[in-house]
Amino acid sequence: MQEYIKTDQQLHWLSQVLTKTNRAFVPAKEDDSHTNLSFDSIGERLFGRWINGPEGEVMLTLNLQKRAFEWLNEKQSILDEVAVPEKSMKQLEKAVSRYPESLKMKTDTFFTPLHFEISAYSIESIGKDDLSEKGLQQWMFYRKLANEACLEMLAYLQKESEIRIWPHHFDTGIYAGVNRYLELGFGLAMIDSMIGLPYFYLAGYGEGVNGSGQLLPGLSAGRWETGGPWKGAVLPLDRLQGKTYTEMLDDIRSFIREVSDWYM
Repeated sequence: MQEYIKTDQQLHWLSQVLTKTNRAFVPAKEDDSHTNLSFDSIGERLFGRWINGPEGEVMLTLNLQKRAFEWLNEKQSILDEVAVPEKSMKQLEKAVSRYPESLKMKTDTFFTPLHFEISAYSIESIGKDDLSEKGLQQWMFYRKLANEACLEMLAYLQKESEIRIWPHHFDTGIYAGVNRYLELGFGLAMIDSMIGLPYFYLAGYGEGVNGSGQLLPGLSAGRWETGGPWKGAVLPLDRLQGKTYTEMLDDIRSFIREVSDWYM
């Protein structure tokens, strides 16, 4: 689990380059969703968002196996590539901005600080061997699991929502309106001080929604968190270790069904 947590933090640090690219070139949305990301388990990449460039749509991605940022066109051909190892954040930003600058796209806002701060990971650069293969495989495994779990929850609710990685907290998640009174947020979060491990979460929001009190039912997988400002249910990843992929999904399905049914 420690290898996964370390990789989670390294990729969170690197993902800020994707976020700044989105902010610079994607039309802004009020909920900040124009800055978020997604994980592609087939290509083993982190994606930003499509950008309307002077020569067609382009997108910046982080190729996890190659440890490199790649500018892609609509055919997913590589237009420019920036290796990650041994570069500071400023060096990465400058190198990644090289391609849009070549198209005369304005990159002024690319270098300004984001409107939020991520945890201080004491990362100045990522060396050639810092992103371990074991850590990457674990990270991709759990984020693929999170993508699939999000899809299954949307199918269960019969609702639509984007499955995205939010750059501030770096969680893979969805937010779905069930009805005019209730919205549900579900996903896989990084380690934090509340849980002390990475964890799946599910919480309800809306007028009159109360995720605390003695009426909360017992859960066959996971537990309720009601002691702090955030209230909802969590399923820490250590509860899934040692199980097969199918067994993990079964536990997550039970977690989704029991918690969402209670909120509804």
